[in-house]
Amino acid sequence: MKASDSIPELSWFEATRDSLGKYWELTPWHVGGDITVKRLDKAVKTYTRQLRDLPHDFIPMAMDTELAAVWHVTRAKPGLGEELDTDDPRRFGMKPWIYRPFIIIDELNQHRYRCLDDDDVVFSVWSPAITLDLKAGKRCFLGLMIDVGENWWMTYGPLLGWKGLLPGDLRYFASRVAHQQFALEGFDAVVRTNPVPFWAAWRYSESPAVFHGPGAIISTWLEGKLDPSFGESLPKTWLREDAGKRTRWVNGKDFFAKKEIYLNRANGESLLLVRRDEDIKKVRKLVGSQFTPSGEIERCGILMEVIIKDVLGEDSIGVKWERPFTKG
Repeated sequence: MKASDSIPELSWFEATRDSLGKYWELTPWHVGGDITVKRLDKAVKTYTRQLRDLPHDFIPMAMDTELAAVWHVTRAKPGLGEELDTDDPRRFGMKPWIYRPFIIIDELNQHRYRCLDDDDVVFSVWSPAITLDLKAGKRCFLGLMIDVGENWWMTYGPLLGWKGLLPGDLRYFASRVAHQQFALEGFDAVVRTNPVPFWAAWRYSESPAVFHGPGAIISTWLEGKLDPSFGESLPKTWLREDAGKRTRWVNGKDFFAKKEIYLNRANGESLLLVRRDEDIKKVRKLVGSQFTPSGEIERCGILMEVIIKDVLGEDSIGVKWERPFTKG
């Protein structure tokens, strides 16, 4: 899906913003939102440590945003069954309101941007908040997006921006927050069900990406099954280590350029792991037909690995496979 090449005049965006503001003043999502608020209060207590450094007014605004996100999916919409005038602010209640992670791919001036979301869909946004965040060095964003017509979107509530997250990091984070729901329903459903881990991740908004040389460090891996006889014909540059029923082969001493192959000889489960994205194809070619993938290649920036450990209390996949080799 491609964003429209049509760019309305600035006056259209300002008029749309003003009309949208009238709809926001109605706040129909504040009626009957007690269940959502209780759910959020419980989740906030779970992440008290991570949330305490956020701006004091953030939680109330973020809760209002979540109420709006839930209401626009689960409640009857204002004007449903009526013919609404084109200037009736209630028309925005009939439009999609979805949580969307994105990066900027083109700056069109006057707060207008072409963006790319986690499904590689290009869409267009008018947002002064994005302009401010870009000036502050933010590069990866999450917001509640509203379809305002003419193939353009606007944001409601706090826009979360990070300096150091990489494309795909928020998508991977959502898969760790609620793996099954993410697989079945997608990113928006995960955030709408529990946005608080994403609020907690925002404490890292100022943290930079981790680079080594010209490129960012990205843990890239592929899981699958490996033939038990693997390793017999590996070049001598690959060093073998054994820990019980587990074996790993390591190529390179520099952490940032290291390539690793892990094997659980008890069940054949295996992991191919690199930290330079281009290296995963090299390792995949090396294992050849002896390796059967069980899924797709996955990626995660180093900063996101830190966030997952801090917010979710979970180790990265590399740490999990490495642990048997570091004990004692």
